Amino acid sequence: MAENAQEERIYITYKTRMTTEARLRSNARLWHRLLSYYAFCMILYSLIELSGNYSTGNSQIIMAPLSVATFGLSLYISGERYQERADQFKNCYLRLQALYNNKGMSTDEKMARYAEILDLYENQSDDDYDEILFDIFLRRQKLSNAVGEVEIPKNLIFRVGGRRLARKGFAFLLFAVTCSPKLYQS
Repeated sequence: MAENAQEERIYITYKTRMTTEARLRSNARLWHRLLSYYAFCMILYSLIELSGNYSTGNSQIIMAPLSVATFGLSLYISGERYQERADQFKNCYLRLQALYNNKGMSTDEKMARYAEILDLYENQSDDDYDEILFDIFLRRQKLSNAVGEVEIPKNLIFRVGGRRLARKGFAFLLFAVTCSPKLYQS
């Protein structure tokens, strides 16, 4: 960690930006896989129906939601620009990391440059900051700011743990809904 509270802000910010970049790239992979899965299912269902050998009997019930989901997710994902934003966060944290490690600048110079760098980039979410606090908590480290030691909220474990479970559960739910045996019953 940093030697003083002001420089610790740079450290926490660049670590948070690293977390944001990783989250955005993870989201991009998840949505890419889900869209690929939906497209594969649509192709598979279409081929099954066209063959005439096997019929689900519910092809319209299956294809309509898959088509709508694929269309809607495609619009949402392109609007979020996950990869582009992840690249920007990476550029930001690399600049902040270089600033933090620069031993030739005074703290005041570093803080002025820190403000300039932050003005150039999108801010990370509070959730990503919570992830960093959670990581510090797990490693039993101390965090301080200009006022003193930062108190890590007691409910942080539940907030961060709940979000992690919700993300994984949402992905599983989207996958499971399309695999439901009820879709295949006539």
